[in-house]
Amino acid sequence: MFNLINIIHKPFSIGITDPVNKEYIFAKIALTNLGVTTSGTYERFFELNGEQFSHIINPFTLTPVKKIISSTVISADMILLDVLATALVLASCDFREAIMKIFSHSDALVIENNKIVFCSEKIAKLIDI
Repeated sequence: MFNLINIIHKPFSIGITDPVNKEYIFAKIALTNLGVTTSGTYERFFELNGEQFSHIINPFTLTPVKKIISSTVISADMILLDVLATALVLASCDFREAIMKIFSHSDALVIENNKIVFCSEKIAKLIDI
């Protein structure tokens, strides 16, 4: 997870690392007066018998998360960023949409196996893929 906030109140662009090929940028987002955080399964994991397991554990199944590999959230609420990013990694598709309706002042981009599975409207306008 990486947190960043723009305190100079001027637009800046951040790159979201491609979770499958970390040498590349998956997307760029231009921000002003917002924070951003990404949570995912591609940087922090453990290996057992040659298989990678996420460090994010589903509290209902007590197993490592497998499907979602990256969740990026932008918001003016810095405390909420980390919570939302991790929750979106854990959430099912329907629940993910419900979460983002509740926290409508925040926006998210969720990646599963290098394809976007959820992208809120505001991020869709800010993103450059």
